Amino acid sequence: MSGHILKSALPLAAAALGLALAVDFTPPSGLAASEADTISLNYGIYMGGARVYAISYSASLSHDGYRSVVTMAPKGMGKMFSDFRLKMATSGRISSGQPEPEDFVMESSKKEEKKKVAMTWQAGSVPKAERSFKLPAKRAAAVAKAVKPEMPDPLTAVLRH
Repeated sequence: MSGHILKSALPLAAAALGLALAVDFTPPSGLAASEADTISLNYGIYMGGARVYAISYSASLSHDGYRSVVTMAPKGMGKMFSDFRLKMATSGRISSGQPEPEDFVMESSKKEEKKKVAMTWQAGSVPKAERSFKLPAKRAAAVAKAVKPEMPDPLTAVLRH
């Protein structure tokens, strides 16, 4: 039952992280190109007073571009119920005051299974993805139909808020 509770808490934690990150932290106009504003946030998911998952988020913004990283992993007693780990990182440029992705990497692991997706964007074209795993044909077709050139990765979408 505790494993079920933890699995139910993960989407809630992801949603809470998204809401907490929906803040406007535009760099000041006088910021030099080589300087960056950085925000770092750490979250814990607790059950019965014990931390079972840790989530960290960091983003660095400058006039030239941005970099953002999220990690999520079980901690303490949480390791007894889940071994799911996630790391996402993105970087890109700032154009007309908006972040535009150039590179995105997502790595996840669960038990013996490890997955990696790396994406790159080039102006005017659909982002290209390289996966360490194969998508079923039906799902690959649905993804290809849904992806648009202007579509950001999940971390850039948070920064756009």
